[in-house]
Amino acid sequence: MKSGIYIHIPFCKKKCSYCAFVSGNFSHTEEYFEMLKRELEEFLPKSKPDTLYIGGGTPSFVGLEKIKSITSMVNSGRKGKIEETTIEMNPDSVSEELVKGLINEGINRFSLGVQSTDNVVLKRLGRVYSKSAVFKAMEILRKHSKNISIDIIWGIPERKADLSIIDIFKPEHVSTYLLTIEPETKFFNDGFKQKSDKFVEREYYHILEFLYKRKYLRYEVSNFSIEGYQSKHNLLYWNTENVYYGFGVSACSYYNSIRSCNTQSYEKYIKDFKADRNTENIDLNTSLFEKIMLGMRKTEGIKEEGECYAKINHEAVSLQIERGYLIRKNGRIYFSDAGFLIMNGILADIIKD
Repeated sequence: MKSGIYIHIPFCKKKCSYCAFVSGNFSHTEEYFEMLKRELEEFLPKSKPDTLYIGGGTPSFVGLEKIKSITSMVNSGRKGKIEETTIEMNPDSVSEELVKGLINEGINRFSLGVQSTDNVVLKRLGRVYSKSAVFKAMEILRKHSKNISIDIIWGIPERKADLSIIDIFKPEHVSTYLLTIEPETKFFNDGFKQKSDKFVEREYYHILEFLYKRKYLRYEVSNFSIEGYQSKHNLLYWNTENVYYGFGVSACSYYNSIRSCNTQSYEKYIKDFKADRNTENIDLNTSLFEKIMLGMRKTEGIKEEGECYAKINHEAVSLQIERGYLIRKNGRIYFSDAGFLIMNGILADIIKD
């Protein structure tokens, strides 16, 4: 069993047009961190976690001292070494001084929210930087780190994903996300239209071919890495035998078959981190369902035996294998690349009620 800690820092210069994450106002930064520290003091586990992930929002916008105030609490009095400590950054928040300071605080993995190097796409997405800022940020990170992940958003109408940054800087990890229009986002409210299925499929296979040729291994539906650089924190989430602790607005924890999630309201959180906290006991049936769902997100899939397999509709599985969407091999069932593209529909088909 592994354990991880996630800390949510919700501050951004501007909310992107596609973003559905909880974000807050910079004017209440002090109040937020005061409440975050109180939550950490009360619920931080006594043992050191295997992974620490500082996400958002854009954590790097709050500055080194505030990040240090959090990492010092996680490390204080806990023996051992955290295997992987990741921080999310946006290109316009990266500086040489900040990166050096973060490394001194034990950060050993950087996740850069590139999204695109096409200035037209960046503007359409509501990003607040240009291609030149992306390249400058990558130059700084590449100089100081050998464990960099980048996010790419694809499926933007009338544009094709520009992947040249991968050849130039060779990040160890790449996350690729199909643009989806979430409720309560600017795109949703504006009636933004997604790319048609035909063009989505064409771009999807172009991205796969590009990454496979460069020896990136797909290990999860949206994640690719050079061998040995899979995100340990992400893998921890996708194995239900592990535990994780979330701190900050909207963050969730899972341990002892209990899932608890903090309020989605930034205003409520800065007044009382316990406000509107939702706690759920995960019964066996729900646990099995989640084990299948999370297991099938990974390229290794699930074992063709045991309690998870008993909850699978075997006839539906055989049909999807014939169609080329699922693969049965070496005692496991997992998605083909074609299957991952329509994963949710297939899972709904093969999992028994």
